[in-house]
Amino acid sequence: MSSVVPPHITPTRAQLNTLDGAVDR
Repeated sequence: MSSVVPPHITPTRAQLNTLDGAVDR
């Protein structure tokens, strides 16, 4: 899903959702 995000960074659920949506697009 959002594997592009580094593991040391833990974005919030909202940020994850946005990233997931951007990647999905």
